[in-house]
Amino acid sequence: MSLTYPIAHNGLEALTSPLGTARTKSGARAEVGLDVTLETEWLKPSEKEETELRQAIERTIGHGAAQRYESENGATIIAINYWKPAGEIPAEVKRPLAGESDMSREDHADDLYFRHGRTRTSRNKGESDPNQMDLFGSPKEPD
Repeated sequence: MSLTYPIAHNGLEALTSPLGTARTKSGARAEVGLDVTLETEWLKPSEKEETELRQAIERTIGHGAAQRYESENGATIIAINYWKPAGEIPAEVKRPLAGESDMSREDHADDLYFRHGRTRTSRNKGESDPNQMDLFGSPKEPD
C-alpha cells in the first residue's frame, strides 16, 4: 500500500471521520477545493479512548498516515499525519459516514508504474551511425 493521508481539521477527526484521503497535496487540494498543509499531531488517548478508537487507529496505521509509540510509563502515543485545509470546507464536500472512508480501497504499488504508461515494452532503436565502431561484430576471416 502506498501512503494515503486523511483530510481533516485535527488529528482526532483524521482518525474518526476524515473528509477524504489523498496521496499528494494537489490531490487533497482538488478534493476539498482549498489549499492544504501536511500536519502532524501527537495524540495521547486514555486507555478507554484507545479501546474505542482501536479500529480507526489500526486502519490509519495500515495506510501509513499514523505511527504508534509508547511513553516511558507504557501509555500509547499516536502520531498522525493529515492534510489540514486552510479554511472552512465548502458545504458541497460530502463527509463520509462514520467508519467509511476511501482509505479502505485496495491499492497496489504497481499502480505507480503501470497506470500512466511509464514503462515501455519496446524501444525505438533508430538507425545506427555508420561511423560507430562495432565491437561485437562477427570476426573476419584472415586472408
